[in-house]
Amino acid sequence: MILDFLYYFFLRKAKKHHIKKILEKENFVYTHQDIESILKGNQKGVRYGNMVLLRRENGQECKRFLKIVIDGTVRTFKLFRRQVEISNALNKDTKYKSPSMKVIVYSFKGTTPYAIFETRENGNDYGFMHDNQSFYEKFLDRDMENLVNAIYYFHNAGLNINKEIYRYTQNITSRIFKHKKDIKKLLNTIITHKSKDEIIDQKSVREVLETYLGFKNLDKIVFGILEKNWKNVIESKITKGNLLVHADMQIDNIYKHKDGNFELLDFEWVGQTDSPVIAIMYDYGNLRARAWSSPSFQRILDKKMFEIGKKYYKNEIVESGLVLGKLRSSLMMCRYHLDFVNTVKKDKRTEEDYQNMYKKTVESFKEVLNIGVSHYL
Repeated sequence: MILDFLYYFFLRKAKKHHIKKILEKENFVYTHQDIESILKGNQKGVRYGNMVLLRRENGQECKRFLKIVIDGTVRTFKLFRRQVEISNALNKDTKYKSPSMKVIVYSFKGTTPYAIFETRENGNDYGFMHDNQSFYEKFLDRDMENLVNAIYYFHNAGLNINKEIYRYTQNITSRIFKHKKDIKKLLNTIITHKSKDEIIDQKSVREVLETYLGFKNLDKIVFGILEKNWKNVIESKITKGNLLVHADMQIDNIYKHKDGNFELLDFEWVGQTDSPVIAIMYDYGNLRARAWSSPSFQRILDKKMFEIGKKYYKNEIVESGLVLGKLRSSLMMCRYHLDFVNTVKKDKRTEEDYQNMYKKTVESFKEVLNIGVSHYL
């Protein structure tokens, strides 16, 4: 704890001389323009500076991915450290079955924490994934099988890695009251909705959904599904160790290797939980929700999550994870896709995109309200 305090105490917003010092110390080949580019950052809020540069190692030059904390805030440092610690732990865990990016060197000391990682390349049939329909439509059964295996491997890695890693993760509770509270807050969120009839209203997410679905008391129906499946959350609790949860599972955070295996990337939001239902709910739900534009991807994902999941857990445990994942994620997507201001002005989508997005999202939510166990059999 004292060491953590010292790390926080010395944090400062990065300046040119900080970046230059790191580049020189770590034997990078760089230009002054590279320093400027790193300081501009490439993430919302300009939290990090990222760049792939050549680094001199053992008489050779090789590509390395450099990531530097540039805003000097404690919040960014915590997210950065989590990413480095998890990456390092997975790479060192001999029981972890998926590929993992090696951390070459890192430093949490001083004013400007940084880390150097292995790089990953792009090719015609491998490389980084992107959140667009063309990438989703490329997925075949075999691809999905490998991806879903990677997700379950990641969850179970929490049982093997050094338990000290837990302190760097967020705690994702299996207590139902917290999840009920989050859902209630979401349903009561006031949004600006524009219907296909060009009528603009400011209403809660619950009111808009009730209008489209044609019934009242939506919160009671949602809580009913939650409570019905939560008995499996309690039953599946692990007594020794915890499971890892990626908690930001989306196609952008997935890398496909040449051999067809998949690697999970970007561990800023990684958490740990004592129930596989919770782990499935978060990671399956997030991945499925982001793939709203590709029903074919969603269908294959549904199928493989159940088929492979039942090798690890009882059928009803996996089924509850899938039902709750779809419920949670479809609700979250309704909150954003039904919001005209968020979709058109903030995300800069066209009105045509907006109309298509919220219709598909409402249909997905409607489906989960009527879902049964037979859906996955």
